[in-house]
Amino acid sequence: MTSTHHRTIHGAPARFPTGLQEVAPSVFAYLMPNGSWSESNAGLIVSGDEALLVDTQFDRHLTLRLLQAVHARVPHAHVRTLVNTHADGDHTFGNSVVRAPEVVMTERAARDAAHEPPGGIRMFQRLMGGARGWPLPPAWARTRAFVADMLQPFDFDGVSVPPPTRTFSGSVTLNVAGRRVEVVEAGRAHTASDAVVIVPDAGVVFAGDLLFVGVTPVMWAGPVEDWIRHLQWLLTLDAAVFVPGHGPVCGAEGVQALIGYFEFLAIQGGARLRAGLSPYAAARDLLLSPTFRASPYAAWLNPERAYVNLLTMSRPGGVGETPAGPLERVRAFHGMAQLAALR
Repeated sequence: MTSTHHRTIHGAPARFPTGLQEVAPSVFAYLMPNGSWSESNAGLIVSGDEALLVDTQFDRHLTLRLLQAVHARVPHAHVRTLVNTHADGDHTFGNSVVRAPEVVMTERAARDAAHEPPGGIRMFQRLMGGARGWPLPPAWARTRAFVADMLQPFDFDGVSVPPPTRTFSGSVTLNVAGRRVEVVEAGRAHTASDAVVIVPDAGVVFAGDLLFVGVTPVMWAGPVEDWIRHLQWLLTLDAAVFVPGHGPVCGAEGVQALIGYFEFLAIQGGARLRAGLSPYAAARDLLLSPTFRASPYAAWLNPERAYVNLLTMSRPGGVGETPAGPLERVRAFHGMAQLAALR
């Protein structure tokens, strides 16, 4: 196992080892503690002198670090295929560094990635960083600091996401030097199209952002009922190891824990929405409630994401706009910044 950092890229003490670790024979998870904002995981599947990479990192530098860890551990293996589990930049912005001959995404993820270029994130980062000296009202000063701190570790200069060489809907079977790998599009949950990568002979599932462990999920797309259903489907795969998009490697218990969170949110948050509270008021009331504070979810990172989750649940059909537009994104981060300040 490669473990080189005792603090996260955001400067917090690391809760679990970082780097490349073998979770099954010739199957590796690349972990970025603690799984908070853009501290995303990746994966590697090796057979012979070929390898398949699952996801990249949020910038070129972090992706180069990932590739250096891969080369140090399996110098004979060449990454021939890159699979992106969804369109978010913290899983795709390093794609151009990998230069894999084949890049695979779902059709919807490819469309969403094309409509959310790195330049928009770079502009947002510079705007928030440049606003440090502005005389902002306290609430907006909190938002500026929240977003600036979130994006500060990353360098988006030179980042580009070339279109994939192969897209699919439903599922696709890939061959890594004779080793079968299944890529299955679960559907709407975190984004409008979340896929998982299954290694049948190893009992390993790379779940992408369908799975968060010890970290509050963020539901941009929804609906919550679909996310719960997708997680229940993961349990039917009888995998021994699940690699989440954020957080440490887990077994079935990690999947069950996230099902529990969404069931809790649907009951507790849903009741507040039905009582007429706005998504922000519902999230604030929930996070301050004795019921939440006594729950295991109070110890998870980023509890303020409950606001985005309830915002999505409040929309017609419980479905959010994806990719979120600029104003919608500002609204989401403004609300989360206020709730994060309650901690």
